[in-house]
Amino acid sequence: MSVYGVSGSGTYAVSLTGLDEMMGVLPDNDVNQIRASDVRNVVLTLWDNGGGGAGSFSYTHDPVTEASTIAVGGIAVGTTFSNVPLQTLLDNMFYPAVGGVYTISTSPSSLEFGNPNTKTTVTVNITKKTPTITSINVSGGPGNSFVPPTIPTAFNTTTTVSYPSINVTQDVSTSYTLTVVDSTGTSAPQSSVNWFFPRWYGSIDLNTLINANIDTKTLTTSQKNLIISNLKGGSNNWSPVWTGSSLTSFSAGSSQLSSVSVTPKNTILGSHIVLIWPSTDYGDGDPTDYTFGVVSGRPFVDLGTHSVQNQYGTIRTCRIWIRDFKSPGTTSFTINN
Repeated sequence: MSVYGVSGSGTYAVSLTGLDEMMGVLPDNDVNQIRASDVRNVVLTLWDNGGGGAGSFSYTHDPVTEASTIAVGGIAVGTTFSNVPLQTLLDNMFYPAVGGVYTISTSPSSLEFGNPNTKTTVTVNITKKTPTITSINVSGGPGNSFVPPTIPTAFNTTTTVSYPSINVTQDVSTSYTLTVVDSTGTSAPQSSVNWFFPRWYGSIDLNTLINANIDTKTLTTSQKNLIISNLKGGSNNWSPVWTGSSLTSFSAGSSQLSSVSVTPKNTILGSHIVLIWPSTDYGDGDPTDYTFGVVSGRPFVDLGTHSVQNQYGTIRTCRIWIRDFKSPGTTSFTINN
């Protein structure tokens, strides 16, 4: 109830409870039953309820510290309305239901085939929005046990938990699942640790191995075999590729090569760029186009298919390519397709 004026004054009025009370104090005035205070009370009630005082037409969202979730208009096209409270209408416009954000990730997310360090860190993030969360569970991998994260209960709050030293199945893609049950249903995002055989890119110095001006398009079979022998190393384990040698320098990638930058082993005279990848890359191991800067073409010579061993003893069939002439400085290029 609101009050206007001072009790006893000619303008004193109190607001009424609603339409029934307002009508009740305004009967047919054929015998002067309506008092001036009754009229003032009705006027004050109307004022409070939209005539200028704004009364129940004001809008407050609880809690007042919670910012609106969209620019405007959270009510779907085609919605019908029948005696909808103003509070509900505005809440639906400015605070439409927003689904929770639930994520899971692994680090590392990829391991080289044969790596005996079969561990990863699993991290989960649970951000509560509108739905009420009832349960959280994390699972996956061989012999792992996860303590469920604490359920966030306040809007827009996040629970983050990291689980270190989580088991990964050796040489097999391993998935982990975050299962969140809320008032809208069940969400189950996943993250995996995948295994890869390296894609090497680097160089070999042919200046002294063969001669300083060799064009690899003219390599003889014995010269090709000499290059492969130096890539294999003395124990035929390909360590000059994955550890380097006096003639070789390589970097490794975990996926099919695209944009690559190579610094030659011999930065003064230059070295020949060498690429090594599984023979299933590009479909058949044979990409169709390279671009060095603006120069496009096929500036690589195929050294054939070979059984290549990585640092952990895993062997894969790979294609090996060598650039047709040496590069004296760092060279960037793109394998287009």
